[in-house]
Amino acid sequence: MNGTDPQRSTDPADFAFPRTLYRPVEERDACGTGFVASIAGERRHGILRMGVEAVINLTHRGAVSADGKTGDGAGILTQIPHDLFRRELLGMGVRLERDADLGVGDHGCEYMTAGCVVILGETGRNFGAGMTNGEAYVLDEAGGFPERYNPELVTIGRVTDPEDAGRLRHLVERHERATGSVRAADLLARWSEVLPRFWKVAPKPPEGLREPPPRVEEVAAEPATVGAR
Repeated sequence: MNGTDPQRSTDPADFAFPRTLYRPVEERDACGTGFVASIAGERRHGILRMGVEAVINLTHRGAVSADGKTGDGAGILTQIPHDLFRRELLGMGVRLERDADLGVGDHGCEYMTAGCVVILGETGRNFGAGMTNGEAYVLDEAGGFPERYNPELVTIGRVTDPEDAGRLRHLVERHERATGSVRAADLLARWSEVLPRFWKVAPKPPEGLREPPPRVEEVAAEPATVGAR
């Protein structure tokens, strides 16, 4: 100990990486995870290459889809490649005006552990697989969402609670203010009509519990709003 701070480590290994976020003293056993980022906030292909290398090193995960229901296995989570999507969609005759115009594909909110998500666009299959906490509000104008969520792991219900309805509207309003979303503005203009078309998605309670886990808003990041403009 250094005599001034009894909690401060004197292990030289703890000071071997002064210019990084890595601290050996914070090491914990985990199910094989890696994190690569640019402190400067730059989008570079080199970051993806390092992510692929990290996955290769996690051979014990195997990408075997062990339970056959979720996407369990090795993989990489990245930012949305907006330039790639814009180029491909343009070839299909679809022009994106803003990054926020993208929707959600298969396995939306997979392994979600906290926070809140609002989906204003369409969703793919297997929504909510592995979701253990948090909540999602999904707009279902076409009426097909009950066939697209994972009924073994999450539950869905209409947004009838006043607190839920108020929170949902607040998030859509904030999305409209932050992005100028024409889509959000249109929904807000006919809110009484579209509110009954939202589903609230929440994880099923663990065995032995009657209620789902509590919200963890205080430790989650700002709620995200995803959807089409």
